Amino acid sequence: MSDGIDEDERLSRLGEWLAGKRRRVEGQVHAKVHRHSPRQSQVGIEHRLPCPLDNHVGWRISTRETLLPREHFSSYAAAHLKGAANRNRAIYCHDDLLGQVIAALAYHVDERPRLPLLITQIGFRADHDLSRLVRQRSVAGALVLKHHAHAIAAKLDRGGYVDVDLPRDDKLLELAAQLGFKAAPKVKGFRPGGVHLRQAAPV
Repeated sequence: MSDGIDEDERLSRLGEWLAGKRRRVEGQVHAKVHRHSPRQSQVGIEHRLPCPLDNHVGWRISTRETLLPREHFSSYAAAHLKGAANRNRAIYCHDDLLGQVIAALAYHVDERPRLPLLITQIGFRADHDLSRLVRQRSVAGALVLKHHAHAIAAKLDRGGYVDVDLPRDDKLLELAAQLGFKAAPKVKGFRPGGVHLRQAAPV
């Protein structure tokens, strides 16, 4: 990068832009809500991110199932996301600059309406020779997808905030902190398997 902006500042600017365009992002989330069985609610997203920031022009967000190459994503993340896509519970961020998926996200909608939308997998790039550029774009792509998860949570009447249950992995927890996640309050009826985190709805 040659514009003199460090990674944290770049991510912060993107987060501010996404929060400011919350309604616009929600407008790109098309949800067919099933009131009696929330798990059957259908969500569709297919749009170009209209972000004017140089590094994100042309990004495409989609719920269409996409193959995640083994050389780009861990086998566990790819398998989990494939299963989620079969249930209409996955989102992908396509980067036209690289011509690749740079991040993907899977989520769960519980039958109990009082439980928040739960992110079950954040697919960061895990290339063997991961470059700084791809790593930065992957984290930024995950941030974009997280904001779409907020929009889905709002459309499905889950409060607009999102939770995640992560394994006790320092690297994953550091990435989650970069995305804005913090310790979640206890949720009645939910027993996390790892570290339970929450991100408030963007304002």
